Amino acid sequence: MTTSLADDSGLWRKTTNVTLLNWKPAAAYVGAMMLISLASDYMSSSGGIAIAQVFAAALLAIPAHFAVLMNADGLASWTASKDNKIMNRFAFNAIGLGAIALVTAFMLTLPLLLIGVPKNLFLFALLLAFLLTSTFVFGRWGTTLPATVLSADRSWSNASLRGRKTVRYTVPRLLISFGFVTLLQLVIVLPLSVLSSGDGKFFPSAGGVDLIMILAILLASIVGAFQVVMTAVILSRAYLKAEETTAV
Repeated sequence: MTTSLADDSGLWRKTTNVTLLNWKPAAAYVGAMMLISLASDYMSSSGGIAIAQVFAAALLAIPAHFAVLMNADGLASWTASKDNKIMNRFAFNAIGLGAIALVTAFMLTLPLLLIGVPKNLFLFALLLAFLLTSTFVFGRWGTTLPATVLSADRSWSNASLRGRKTVRYTVPRLLISFGFVTLLQLVIVLPLSVLSSGDGKFFPSAGGVDLIMILAILLASIVGAFQVVMTAVILSRAYLKAEETTAV
């Protein structure tokens, strides 16, 4: 079964279809994020948590990419590929892209820190800059991720060439995925956090279980799963467009 290059189903509809098709990896992602959130209650290092989150996202992103690129069940396609190195290659490429975006965002906002702006204002500026730099970095080099899934040329130089061809397609859509969907997560989590009487942990220091916080993280993880799939849909479509090919 194939699909045409001009797969014009809307981004939201396509993302929903791919998410439903890959409901098992989506459930695994949500479960992994809940476990990571629980572990973060007892860990002081944020670096390990961030890396764990990337690998959790890869569990869902890889079959989502396969679903778009192969026009088939993503998990089955991943299993059929018999390439046990896809996971690590994919995750480390994603970490590299994120690191470049984060460092660039920090350098852009460093002058604000040096002149002594309030901490909250600096953090807001950093997050806004990170949104913009992530959109640019993933828009320019992000097709290395679907290339990795296909075991094709995943070099960043070729990804850059593909990015130049598809920048008008990727940038506005990545702004939706990175920006609007993240805002939706905050709209869900922040009000519930206010209602929570705990300290932001599943098991507050005062004792008991913070069910409201657990619900907040659960809902945020579900929205996060949708965000991971949407990003995969955007980058896989960009890859197909740039390569002027169709799903296999």
